Amino acid sequence: MCKCRTACGGDIVSGSHAWLFAGELHRTRYRCAEEEGSGQAPAVLTPTGLCCHRLFLVGALLEVEGKPGEMLQARVADPTGAFTLKAGRSEAGATAALSEITPPAFVAVTGTPLLLAQARTARCQVVPAGIRIVTRETRDAWVIRTAVATVGRLEMLAAALAGSDAPETATASLREYRLGTPDLAELGLMVQAALESIRPVSIPIAAPPDPVDAVREAMAARGPKALVALEEILADGAARGLDREAVLSALSALMEEGDCYMPRKGFYRLV
Repeated sequence: MCKCRTACGGDIVSGSHAWLFAGELHRTRYRCAEEEGSGQAPAVLTPTGLCCHRLFLVGALLEVEGKPGEMLQARVADPTGAFTLKAGRSEAGATAALSEITPPAFVAVTGTPLLLAQARTARCQVVPAGIRIVTRETRDAWVIRTAVATVGRLEMLAAALAGSDAPETATASLREYRLGTPDLAELGLMVQAALESIRPVSIPIAAPPDPVDAVREAMAARGPKALVALEEILADGAARGLDREAVLSALSALMEEGDCYMPRKGFYRLV
């Protein structure tokens, strides 16, 4: 068991919530030593050297099982796996909120990680304190921030492996989990996969206007039989993203098609 204190570690300070992926919580097998007189349950020590009492997670609520007012179990998935939430009568607010949300839905959850021993293995679940519905954009922002925090811890572990000074939580994780460079690379790939899951923002790009149609529309907007100076046509074309050569080529095409003529030099009129 790690003998570090919850005051150490880069991502958790008194009163804050840690940000980590489900894939890392699934790998969590050890506890940090309880602070004397803190009255808190022992914090968990994650593979990237995070020693924490409280978590903040965002993901897709996939299912809720159980009876409101008794015990509810739920799964909240992020791009690396799924968190298991378990709320009982002591978490009345969380159970009430869970019972009112119809999966699937993106939710934000604050809670406490709870490490459970099962024979020779251990698994970590989350006891929720609060839960609310959020948007996909909030989930994506959480993924980005959690990825940044995780990469920071991985870099600290890599430095410790190379012999540099590191916080006690980092050295404890290297020792307890027997981490090596391949393990850090695997965790790095987990972060990369999470970032790749983010939906790109699609920005509609208008197709460039057809020069002939654009010039015809610009001239027609000045009146059906209007006599339009070349300078005005060039200005209208520029406003539509057409350069001088494109406008002149369009005028030539309109004249060849018989849709336009030049009553006098420098002036054009639609037929």
